[in-house]
Amino acid sequence: MGSWIALSLLNNKLDIDRIILSGSSKVPFLLIYIQLLIIKIEIFRNGPESQSTLIDKMTIRKFNNFFAPNRTPNDWISSDIESVDNYTNDPLCGFIVTNSLWNDVCQCMLKIFKKNYYSSSNFNIPILIISGKNDAANAGSKYAQKLYIFLNKIFKSVQLIILNDTRHEVFTDIQKDISYKHLKEFITK
Repeated sequence: MGSWIALSLLNNKLDIDRIILSGSSKVPFLLIYIQLLIIKIEIFRNGPESQSTLIDKMTIRKFNNFFAPNRTPNDWISSDIESVDNYTNDPLCGFIVTNSLWNDVCQCMLKIFKKNYYSSSNFNIPILIISGKNDAANAGSKYAQKLYIFLNKIFKSVQLIILNDTRHEVFTDIQKDISYKHLKEFITK
């Protein structure tokens, strides 16, 4: 979600040197509209501040299915057991968010996935998309590749790195040293 927030800022003139999008994706519009319909129904039924286990199961929780049998509800995040345990045991991580937040996320995606959304004053900002090949939230990096193709039509310098044997959180996965090496190369160019 954080990478989509970062992209949403690019419709304003920014004074930044680079942008790094980790685990980011370009979700198909049809999927966004389906999720938005279900979110609207959940908001109608239970209110914007309620938490929908249905939406949670359709989104965050479904990612773990790719790694069954599961040790935790969050195995999809990283192949590093300690990292997953830290996330799972942190009360500020992995909680069910409100219907209102899901609505805001979908509305944001509908904006940022349109070419005319972005300010031309930002077209020279280099962008790095770094994703795990085994990122279930990213359809196995397929949506990261779609984001790369989309952004490459707008921005002058977009780089895509797909890391083999790596899940969603590339900077906490087993091969995090490789991720940090790519990060260092990108920010020191």
